[in-house]
Parts: sequence; structure tokens; C-alpha cells
Amino acid sequence: MKRILSLTATLCLSVYIIACNSILDVQPQLTASYDQALNSTRGLNNAVNGAYSLFIDGSLAGGNSGMIGEVLADHANFQGSDAFGFGQMVVRQMELVNTVGRSTWENGYSVINRVNLVLDAIDAGNIQDVTFAANRDRIRGEALFLRAFSHFDLVRLFAAPWGFTSDNSHPGIPYRTVGTQGPQNAKTVRAPLAQVYTRIVADLQAAIPLLPEDKAKVAKGKPSRWAARALLARVYLQQERYAEAFTEADAVIRGPFSLTDSVRSVWFTPNTSEAIYELPSERDLQDGAGGYRGLLSAELGGGAAAVAISGDLQRLFEASQNDRRRTALFAVSIGRIYTTRFDELWTNFPILRVAEMYLIRAEAGFRTNRPVEQTRDDLNRTRVRAGLSAATLQSLSGDALLRALQTERALELALQGHRIHDLRRWRLPVANGSLPGATVLPWNDGRLVVPRPDREVSVNPD
Repeated sequence: MKRILSLTATLCLSVYIIACNSILDVQPQLTASYDQALNSTRGLNNAVNGAYSLFIDGSLAGGNSGMIGEVLADHANFQGSDAFGFGQMVVRQMELVNTVGRSTWENGYSVINRVNLVLDAIDAGNIQDVTFAANRDRIRGEALFLRAFSHFDLVRLFAAPWGFTSDNSHPGIPYRTVGTQGPQNAKTVRAPLAQVYTRIVADLQAAIPLLPEDKAKVAKGKPSRWAARALLARVYLQQERYAEAFTEADAVIRGPFSLTDSVRSVWFTPNTSEAIYELPSERDLQDGAGGYRGLLSAELGGGAAAVAISGDLQRLFEASQNDRRRTALFAVSIGRIYTTRFDELWTNFPILRVAEMYLIRAEAGFRTNRPVEQTRDDLNRTRVRAGLSAATLQSLSGDALLRALQTERALELALQGHRIHDLRRWRLPVANGSLPGATVLPWNDGRLVVPRPDREVSVNPD
């Protein structure tokens, strides 16, 4: 993977100064000091692009941050050979030296530090570039979006979940808002979980008016205003702030998006009407779904995928008769059912889709006692596209409708990083998809929290 901004262990920061329109168009030309690198619009753009390039990496949004949430839950069956990473997660005995957890944590905070350096440079007010005024808001919005997204993914994995304590005052993660060029600012403490979420929300709310509303004006791999609102809807849902989640999801649904007719097209065609924000791929430069692809694709691996669907998820699909998602997005290889979503190289990864917004609006509407017909209609958006009958939900309400909603999220969002977080929000027990018959854990069990890496604990023991 090409990296643009490289943090050293000293007071010096090296950056590749490049001219590019895409975060994947990374042809390094020369290096410069930190001050020189971030004193122009060009330098700021390149620094933000470097952060996005790392965010896409398989150690973060392009793989680990989602796959951890699946392997820890009941619908993924991991049979790979990664004994010191995912293997520990399967047996629910994660150690400080967990290779997957360590790389996810370190990459996440590298992204955060990079965008913090950009924000610090903007706030310093020393940029005299004549093009800066016209680009300042967009650059700031992109940096805030990425800071919020990275902290959100990290806090859901490395801290006990929302609701673990009545006021969510239990330890979260450090929320870092100042960049560092060396070890002098390395010591930070974990903020209470509620405070971490407050800052995530604040960053997204600040980013929304700064980002472009017109999708046509958004560079490849960068967020629009709609992407920030869609992520905010996801954050509010995890906080159980259902009224706010409804508002944000509803706004995105009413925006320039619509479900594709096919359940497959959003996964194999770039920039469809369904995609709100995609991790981009560029042949021979960077694979936006590389981490997912490496674990989930049997086709590319030439045999069994490391992660297939569990027996529980298979039974859900079997009960959902004539579901096109089962036939169009899953196949059998060496006796196991795996997803075919990632069987083509260099495809974008639609990490935020309008399909998810319909499901968020459905759940948020249900929780806030909106008309039951609207909840049914929102659920049927993805169900009918998958070939299911709208009439099935016609008489459902109360707990039966909630179960239908939970099932639809499981099927539509299968193996996309949502499962452990959904089970926690619903306060449901967590079975082990990789080890059927293993002990079922309560939603708030500490064994489902990824430990902070040994290197972090040695610097910040609190």
C-alpha cells in the first residue's frame, strides 16, 4: 500500500509531496520537513490523502475493524491459521499481544494523528497559499470525518459497549485531538465512553456543513456531506439515540440515493446510486476491500475461505425462502458457504450504503413508536429487492416485528462488520459461530472486548 504521510519516532516528520486528484494517485516526488509539508493547500491535501490511504488499509476499515466484529460473533465461522490474531478471538482468550488487535489499534491512531496534524496546521493560521481559503472548509471536513470514523471503529472494539454502565462512565479509549511529531505527546488517558461518543458526534456535526453536498464534486475515496450524516446515523443507533438516528437516516434516504435493482450490483459496480461512501480500489495501487477479500474469498484463495458463514446464519437464509442474496452473494466451496462479494479484485467497498439507512430508520422508527406501517415499509425495501414477499410482514407488530427487523439486518448486512455491535445493542447473548457448542457469552462479557495492545499499555497504563 502506498503511504503519503509518515510519522517518525523523532521530532521530524517526512512527507511525500505529490500532485494528485485521488487518494490512490500517489507518485512521490520529493520529501520535505513537517512545516514545509503542511504550509500549502497542496501539502494539506496530500497529507489528508495519506491518512485516507491508511484508513483504507486491510488493518483498519478495509478489513480488521469489520472482520473482528464478525469473528467475535455468531454468524462468522473462522477456520484460518492465524493463531495469534483471529485465532485468539475464536477461543475468546485475547492477549495483549494480539497481532490483529495491535495492527488495528496502531493503524487507527496513525490515521488520527495524521489528520490531527492537518487540523493543527489549519488552526495555526500560517498558511498563505492563495488557494487555501477556497479549500479550507473541505480539507477540515475530510479530516474531521476521518477522525470521527477512526475513533468510532476503535471504541466499539477496544472498550466495553454502550450500556455497560448506567451512565457510560466506564473507560473508553483516548480521544486524540492534537497531532504529535514524536513521543512528547504520547501519554494520553482513556476518556469515559460517553465522552468519546460525545466527541465523535461533535466531529461529525462539525464536518457536515464543511463537506460537499453534490456527489459530483467529491473526489474518489473522499466523503460527501451525506457520508458524514450516514455515519452519524450509525453512531446514534449504537448509542440508542433513536430519534436522532431516525432524523439522520431519513435525511440521507431523501438525498441523492436509491437502492439498486440487483443485490449484486453495488458490490461490483463503482459509484452506484446505493453507495454513500466507498473505500476505493485502484489496480496495482490499493485494494479498498483487501482485508475482507483475503479472509472471505474462496475464489481468490483457490480453496476454502478463511471465514465462511456459520450454521446459525445458514439457517436464517434457509428460513428466508427464495432470498436472492443467498444465491447471488454466497456460494459453496469445499463444503462451506462463503460470500462471493469479494471474488473480483480491485472492486470498491461500499462501507456506507442506503440499504443500511433504511434499516436504521426502520429500527429507530420502531423504538420511537412511529407508525408501524413505516417500519414494515422500510424493512420491505431490502426484503422485496431480495425477492421476498412484502405481505409476510403485513400482520407483524411488537416483538414479532422486532425479530423480523433483527433478521433482516443479519441477512442484508451479513459479514460486513455489524454483527457484534448489533447483538450488544439488542442486549442479546453472543454465540460462537466458529465453535458451535462453545459457551454462549452475555452481550457485556469482557472476553468480547479486544484488549489494548501491549505497547499502548506500557505507555498509558490507565
